[in-house]
Amino acid sequence: MSGAYEDDFDKADEIIYTGEGGNNLLGNGHQKTEQTLLRGNLALKNSKDNGNPIRVIRGHIEKNSYTGKVYTYDGLYKVVDCLSEKGVRGHLVFKFRLKRLEGQPPLTTSRVLFNRGDVHMPISELPGFVI
Repeated sequence: MSGAYEDDFDKADEIIYTGEGGNNLLGNGHQKTEQTLLRGNLALKNSKDNGNPIRVIRGHIEKNSYTGKVYTYDGLYKVVDCLSEKGVRGHLVFKFRLKRLEGQPPLTTSRVLFNRGDVHMPISELPGFVI
């Protein structure tokens, strides 16, 4: 989830994810052309058809990061619906409804923690560690 498309909708445990492709490269999320059922869009449709869960990773704007973003892992989601429709700008877009699987640790997306300097514990034990 990068927040790159104007048709996205996100309630944390349920997401309407707009498929990939067709947006301009200006970073404003506007659709410029139609999306196609190829690459990532086809992979999400296949995950729905086969019942395979997907991993959701969210991008967060972070001005102190050299990339301008940091990423957090939010867990496993199931693709429960796949549809195509005209988007906000009138171009065909694919939308995927994702539901977070139960039995996972609570979401921590709202509290991204940063730690700078020496740390004397294994990475796996760092609370809120962001890669």
